[in-house]
Amino acid sequence: MAEKQKPINEGSAVTAKKSRQRSPNYPAIGLEKALERAQTIKDQAGRHAMPIGVAYGAWNYKTAAGDQTVAALRAFGLIEVEGVKDKRQLKLTEAAWRILGNAPDRPELLKVAALRPEIHKRIWEKYEGAAVSDAILGDYLKWDLGFNATFVDSFITQFRATIAFANVNSSDTVAGEYSEERESEETAPMQSQTTPTRVTPSNITQNAAAPPRQPAEFRQMTELAFKLSRGSDAKVVIYGDASQEAIKKLRALLELSEDAFPTAAELYFPRKAIWHNKDNDQPVTITNELGEKGGKRFYKAKGTSTGIPEDELEFEDAKAKGAS
Repeated sequence: MAEKQKPINEGSAVTAKKSRQRSPNYPAIGLEKALERAQTIKDQAGRHAMPIGVAYGAWNYKTAAGDQTVAALRAFGLIEVEGVKDKRQLKLTEAAWRILGNAPDRPELLKVAALRPEIHKRIWEKYEGAAVSDAILGDYLKWDLGFNATFVDSFITQFRATIAFANVNSSDTVAGEYSEERESEETAPMQSQTTPTRVTPSNITQNAAAPPRQPAEFRQMTELAFKLSRGSDAKVVIYGDASQEAIKKLRALLELSEDAFPTAAELYFPRKAIWHNKDNDQPVTITNELGEKGGKRFYKAKGTSTGIPEDELEFEDAKAKGAS
């Protein structure tokens, strides 16, 4: 009698099958379209963070398409994401801001962004920037990277469009990063010029989003923005890896600098100012801030029934102007 076969673990088989068919992470949209989505963030939020739900609405996307778009923008180094799930906030990176603003280094930053996704870097490294046929590239994706065959053609289309849009080719160079072994400018001012290096996956992260003359340890930028009061905001930019130890050191440095700033009592109204009106210059006492209207800030003064524009006031205490 034939030996009874052992039951198959169906769960394991299904899991293995799904694992084999799962493609590596890759941008669902190309760099050109990703920049269009980044432009929407810039138009509506500027340098500030945009809630993820607002972004989806602005893009007219549902959650699935929105999540794919956010992942693509992150892969190209165009946004930073803070928070989790529906509390996430999207903020443009410095690289995105410079690209969208047509900064002088825009062509270089486009190349860096195009090769920033991990799968793009692996392809570039594999073929060293040389053009290969879709068939060859497709075989590499399926057999070496485990790409799901269903999505190979669409990915190749996106990849080639991104490379063409960024004008990346095998002879491109980017500004080399500063070496930690290089002497400082104070001791060797004639060595401040950098040497061009090829765009390769090994240097792509260090160059991503880096404005000229950034230190070698620059890898990413973390920007924190806070509302301190009705009339003051704060922004902290950390270049490189932002760790808890770095935050503790920053807090200690801020505490050491505390005495250099005026107290809240010193910033309170009333304040003395000279009002430069159409009739004559006269001293007035500013009692409070009325807010902004038409792009101007207005103040209330004793003896006046209407607000006075800030640009018509000269505060006797230089610290007072614009403080509240």
